[in-house]
Amino acid sequence: VGTDQGYLFAGWMKSEVAWLIDYDKWVVLIHKAYQVFFREAETKEAFWEFWLQHNRHKSVKLLKKRLKDDPEQKQVLNVYWHDRRETIKRLRRLTRVLKKTGVPSYLTDDASYAHLRGMVMAGRIRPLLANLYGTGAMKGIAEVSKKLNIPLRVLYLSNAEGYWKYKPQF
Repeated sequence: VGTDQGYLFAGWMKSEVAWLIDYDKWVVLIHKAYQVFFREAETKEAFWEFWLQHNRHKSVKLLKKRLKDDPEQKQVLNVYWHDRRETIKRLRRLTRVLKKTGVPSYLTDDASYAHLRGMVMAGRIRPLLANLYGTGAMKGIAEVSKKLNIPLRVLYLSNAEGYWKYKPQF
């Protein structure tokens, strides 16, 4: 849930697989941009560059190229264009806090970044639009996890529970 929390947790946990679920399509679309940038950027410093103001046109060009066959390409470009400033502000703020507290992350630690990038390159991080009120998303993740024999060790839903009351299927 959220645009960067899943990457933080997957890095901290040294996860094998991560499903980054959100009920907000905007968040799932920004994950597509993240994944293009992870694939392209061999280092955390190069990853940062894609979010910076002076590189925005270069980043849009890259997204157009890498997502040329993706039916959601225009939506990803729109989300990147509108969300880029907020994303870089959040990443800068997060980096300051993590450095101050001595907590490594994919934003500050080469090994953490390399782990996440490797997961993305191997297709082991999957953004997923998920209706937590529905009957498919969580059940589908559980079924795939069981089929792959990969136990689900962490479930982070941010503050989703504050938006509704749980229903039996949840």
